[in-house]
Amino acid sequence: MDGMMSEEHPTAHEEAQGVEAARLYRQQMIARHEGAAEKARGEVINGTHPEAVELAEDVVATQQAEITEMDERLLGLPSQS
Repeated sequence: MDGMMSEEHPTAHEEAQGVEAARLYRQQMIARHEGAAEKARGEVINGTHPEAVELAEDVVATQQAEITEMDERLLGLPSQS
């Protein structure tokens, strides 16, 4: 399923430290948020219950805003040496 971490990802952060741990965390959270937004977009497109569609629209907007913020913070991390 999109937005889910692969089998190797759940433990990768346990071995990482410092900036690399922060980078992995942000990358994993971005993937999860992208998956949530994608799922919500499906409800917006195919949903038949107005309240569920409205909630899904809110989820898409919120998740996208958080993705944008995490992308900015990811870019702000020091580069690896």
